[in-house]
Amino acid sequence: MDNQTRRTELRISWNKTKILKINPRQQEKIKIHGEENNDVNKFTYLGEKVCKKGGEMNDLRHRLSKARGAYTNLTKIWSS
Repeated sequence: MDNQTRRTELRISWNKTKILKINPRQQEKIKIHGEENNDVNKFTYLGEKVCKKGGEMNDLRHRLSKARGAYTNLTKIWSS
């Protein structure tokens, strides 16, 4: 751990870390403290889908699906 990391008490959860490479120059896997993590093609960050292709339509479908589920859960409350 470097000095800046120690001062801010920053801790990286390696199990939660996702690596998405877009047009990478290097193809090797990224290693931190000697541990490799698998690359992913897509992941969700702060409720938004992120993927290599940009993901506009994928993100829109994902958000619509979440909104539809929330609406369905609230219909009983609204109709009472």
